[in-house]
Amino acid sequence: MARNERVISTDEEIKIFSDPYRMKIIEVFLDSDEPITAKKVADIMGEVPAKVHYHVQKLLKIKIIELDHIKVINGINAKYYKLVNDRFSVEFKKDGSLNSQLQRLSKVQNVLVSHIESFKDEVLSATEGFKDIEKDTEFGGMFYRKNLYLTIEEAKEIQDMMEEIIEKYSTNKENKSRFSMLLGVIRNESKDTSK
Repeated sequence: MARNERVISTDEEIKIFSDPYRMKIIEVFLDSDEPITAKKVADIMGEVPAKVHYHVQKLLKIKIIELDHIKVINGINAKYYKLVNDRFSVEFKKDGSLNSQLQRLSKVQNVLVSHIESFKDEVLSATEGFKDIEKDTEFGGMFYRKNLYLTIEEAKEIQDMMEEIIEKYSTNKENKSRFSMLLGVIRNESKDTSK
């Protein structure tokens, strides 16, 4: 499956997309192999269907998800949705007033924090299982956090490698265990200790 990217760029799109609750809904759609209803999303999240439905409508408005088909079940129209794209990036434009730029930056930061928080929750949940020393696990996980010193070209090369890994292992779920991975490379000159 070829990955297709959606660039989130307008203030309205960023505002809707950056909501942490909506990002969790998007994650449910990313994990689904088929179109699903808002009710199914609510069941997976352990949430009230009406709340999920409200946020699904917001995602529909900016075309993050789309209606795939309607199925009549016991006289009720069940609407099945799917993601329009399977990959997203948030574009940060340096235009407009300083205040609007700061607001936009804050929303972009919300997207990043939401991903980090979600990964943190998964790590904490997974490590709860480590308390059960009787559990037979060949591989529990691994973590790296390291400062790298790269040229822009090397950073882009690492980004390409990460995208290849994601492409290779995010499909074909059959007979495989689910692993969570958080990848990122970000330029951080503020902590450069080599000078």
